[in-house]
Amino acid sequence: MFYNKYIMNYKTFKKIKLLVVAFVSINVSLAVSWSNAVWAIVSIFVGILFLSLFRKMTKEVIVDERTIDIGNKASNFAYTVTTSVLAITSLLLMIAGERYTYLQTLGITFSYLVLFIVGTYSLAFYYLNKKMG
Repeated sequence: MFYNKYIMNYKTFKKIKLLVVAFVSINVSLAVSWSNAVWAIVSIFVGILFLSLFRKMTKEVIVDERTIDIGNKASNFAYTVTTSVLAITSLLLMIAGERYTYLQTLGITFSYLVLFIVGTYSLAFYYLNKKMG
């Protein structure tokens, strides 16, 4: 009998990937709560190892322009929603923070997070525009 090295399709790989990510997330959460950095690092490397092994056993997937276009639109939508919600939440927390200082600190942290996200997006856009344009 001949050995078929591609034993799963991409849909099965996505399910396995979800399980591996859940495994790594649970282990990292437990390691952080127990202050065990070695366990967190080892579980991350084990997850990377499993994903790379399962990826080699997956059939290649042909990606067309429609899939790429949907991915671009989804990422732009996620970016817009995330930054807008974080910015509005930051503003509301800073207004409510006049009475409770911990809310103001959280609002300032969210505003710095929004600045970081917008800055990262701008740098990536500039770099990719230069590279592809």
